[in-house]
Amino acid sequence: MSKDIFIARDIETAGHTDKPAISMTEKIWEKLYTEVKKEKMPFPLIWKIIKHYYGSEGDFTIARDQILKLQSEINDIIKTTKETDVINFLSLLKKISKKDKEKNLSLFGFAD
Repeated sequence: MSKDIFIARDIETAGHTDKPAISMTEKIWEKLYTEVKKEKMPFPLIWKIIKHYYGSEGDFTIARDQILKLQSEINDIIKTTKETDVINFLSLLKKISKKDKEKNLSLFGFAD
């Protein structure tokens, strides 16, 4: 099972896209969840992504006007973690979110 993350103009388009931009496995989710919970700094956008892994509660939207804040949160977590899997996932998420910002798109996540 995985949580699929799409880049699109709107949720309808994201829901009809065949291939996600990135998928988060349960293993990555568990590690990232642990990292965020142990940090004293709040990461509201990252938390939005990882708060729930399963079901419709796990679905999320990161609007295009929130992308810079998301990138900042990603940078802060990458600086503090030693988890290679988390660093790799967040680095890819950051790269994808840069494309979102350039093309005026948003991030949409759908949990299984």
